[in-house]
Order: sequence, then structure tokens, then C-alpha cells
Amino acid sequence: MVIYTTRDQYELWFREEYLSLIQGKELTTAVRPGDRTYPNPKWVNKNEIVKVRIIKKPGNEEKGIGPEFHEFDTLAKIVDIDVKKIQDVTHTDLKNSSYDCLTKEDMKKHLQKIYLREFNDSDLVTLLKLNYI
Repeated sequence: MVIYTTRDQYELWFREEYLSLIQGKELTTAVRPGDRTYPNPKWVNKNEIVKVRIIKKPGNEEKGIGPEFHEFDTLAKIVDIDVKKIQDVTHTDLKNSSYDCLTKEDMKKHLQKIYLREFNDSDLVTLLKLNYI
């Protein structure tokens, strides 16, 4: 396996409503839009140690305004990465994700809310499985 180190430590950001799930180490599946494997934008490697951060106040990327973060953060290891079309995502794939992302339809609504765009069954998502350190 090739480990790429041409960037700073990867960070997984979650909304503040998931803080208790993360502190309890219950949220172990993260869904992100697109293909997050190298060499795609926002890529991450299997077995990589990542920083998990909680967004206290969202930013605005278009205006160059970064988010404000909660004082809590933690580290996790990416133990598996799976890139799939939304139509191929299973209930098992979404196990241990956030409570509003446990079905395929809920996952699409969740992504639409966060990324402010429509998601179709043919769109790719990356499922990141993590273990907290």
C-alpha cells in the first residue's frame, strides 16, 4: 500500500449534534460525497490517522469564511474505505453512521442538507469506517 504524505493531517468534520455519538465512540461510519481516494480532492488513505473535529458554527467556503470548531477533538484511524454509487449502498454500509443517515433515502437527504445540492442514485459516495484512538 502506498501512503501519500503531501498534505497536512486529514480532518473529518461533523456537526455539533453528533458530539455525544463521537464522544461515545458510536459514530464509526462517515459518508462523504464523491470519491475520496487518492488522487481525488479531499482524499484519505486506509490506515491513516485523522483528526475528528466538531463544527460549532459553519463557515462559507465561497466567501472564504472558515467554520468555528468546538474545543473537543479526537483522533481516529481509517480502517476501511469504500466508494459506491448511492444506488449500491446497503443498510450494512450505513451501520454506525449518524442517526439521520441510516437508510439510503435519509443519506441522500442528509447530503443534500449539508452540501446544498441534489444527490442522485448514480452519484458516488465514500464510506469511511473508523476506529477511535
